[in-house]
Amino acid sequence: MKRWTLGFSLLLIILGASACAGRGTPAAPPEPTTPPATATATPLPPTPVPEPTATEEPTATPEPSPTPEAASPLTTPAVQAPSVQPNALPTPGLTPVEACSETLAGAEASVAAQVTKIGCPLAAPQFVFMARQPFQHGQMIWRSDEQIIYVLHEDGTWQAFADTFQEGMPESDPAVTPPENLFQPIRGFGKVWREQLGGPEAAIGWASEPEKGVNGNVQAWQNGVVVSFGFADRFVLLNDGTWQKVK
Repeated sequence: MKRWTLGFSLLLIILGASACAGRGTPAAPPEPTTPPATATATPLPPTPVPEPTATEEPTATPEPSPTPEAASPLTTPAVQAPSVQPNALPTPGLTPVEACSETLAGAEASVAAQVTKIGCPLAAPQFVFMARQPFQHGQMIWRSDEQIIYVLHEDGTWQAFADTFQEGMPESDPAVTPPENLFQPIRGFGKVWREQLGGPEAAIGWASEPEKGVNGNVQAWQNGVVVSFGFADRFVLLNDGTWQKVK
């Protein structure tokens, strides 16, 4: 028993020695390698940012105006004759109307109520001998006190002309023949009709009746004149060249 044990022990020793001889001397473990240092980026100093300065608003550059095309020559319209003839008496125009200093009554109150632009009366009505003549498109009125002829057109406008007719002048034009049932005006009316209004071509037309002498009243107002032939025929002639009939 002891011999078997001893032999087994020797066998183990021999095996161990063989093993040690096969391996050789173990090499020394390698020294630990120091890992290379990792390069750390050095941050650059921050670039200074300049403070914003006030920006000037850009000046708008005006766009060049387009060059206008050459205008075509225009045809000049025919000049119409003015409704008021050059030698017609001028009208002064209207002035601002204020309250009358005295309360108006009767016919004056009626006139002022119907034609507010007339203003206030400047004098009492004046009795005047006059003449009247109706025309196709209006009428003429002659004032003996001022030797003035009023021409009232049917479109609501009026003109005034100085009566330049004198005794000894031809009363009418024998070369002018009126249509049937119409008349050529004579004397002062005829002279204005032929020389100022155009005669047979006058806008007022031919006289529809012969002229007649009549009595009437004339009253000066702030902005015109009132010509009356009784209460039935009263005319307000405003200084702006318009007229209207009132009651």
